[in-house]
Amino acid sequence: MLPVVAAVVALAAAAVANDDCTSSYTQLPHGQTPYENDGGCFFCAKFKGSSFPISDIGDLSDNCKQMCDNDPACTAYTIARAASLHAHEYYWGSAANCCLEREEYPPETYIDAQNGGDEPNTCEKESMCWTRYEKDEDSLSKCDKKQKKSKQCRPIWKAR
Repeated sequence: MLPVVAAVVALAAAAVANDDCTSSYTQLPHGQTPYENDGGCFFCAKFKGSSFPISDIGDLSDNCKQMCDNDPACTAYTIARAASLHAHEYYWGSAANCCLEREEYPPETYIDAQNGGDEPNTCEKESMCWTRYEKDEDSLSKCDKKQKKSKQCRPIWKAR
């Protein structure tokens, strides 16, 4: 009887492991991004329906990662520091703190605010408020099904 129980436990553990299709990501230095956001942008709030942004960077990253894992075409996500949200609302009428990318862009196309001249231009200043997380190569084809998206993030701009 004991070997049968062990076999059932092993099968259940394998099923759980196969169900976990979350991807792994590499964080780039602040301000390094192609800034394309072709996968759409979202506002991730402290709780569903709230207008208060998630202020904890770890929580924001986790919620934005869920949005990327939910989109089979997503190759990277970026998160914004809360300080930039007022400017977004002023310039574009809405604030977003989570954006997804679907295309892979070569590093030479990235805005690199840290290696600019003495006075950063407007794009460099804006990109310093964002942190990019790229999906690791081995994760790109790991999962063939969507994961649950965050209930705390609502769409602001649709994917192109």
